[in-house]
Amino acid sequence: MSYNSMIHGLIIWIENHLNKPLSIDIVANKSGYSKWYLQRIFLQVTDLMLGTYIRQRKLFETALSLLKTKQSIIDITIAYSFDSQETFTRAFKKVPLHPFSLQEDHATFKCWDDRIEEFITY
Repeated sequence: MSYNSMIHGLIIWIENHLNKPLSIDIVANKSGYSKWYLQRIFLQVTDLMLGTYIRQRKLFETALSLLKTKQSIIDITIAYSFDSQETFTRAFKKVPLHPFSLQEDHATFKCWDDRIEEFITY
């Protein structure tokens, strides 16, 4: 199996497990490679750090949930296995985007969506 197909399979697995606790250790265990080797292969194939990919995808999916549902931020935080609402909000600040702004202003999400679209279409 080539690295490309192995990474593609892992990306599909990650996409199907975004609502579960995900870490580099968990993904490495799934792949059968050490976390150090997996991160190197992932970066080589995708030009993205594995941890960054997981974090950005979770944030993107939570942003969609904020836009498309009436769920509270705490419910979405729990649904996507963030440790706490504070951790969830802090993760959004790195984007930079605040989860409350998504519920109030859909145009904010549109700008962010345009920036991340290339990232998730690997």
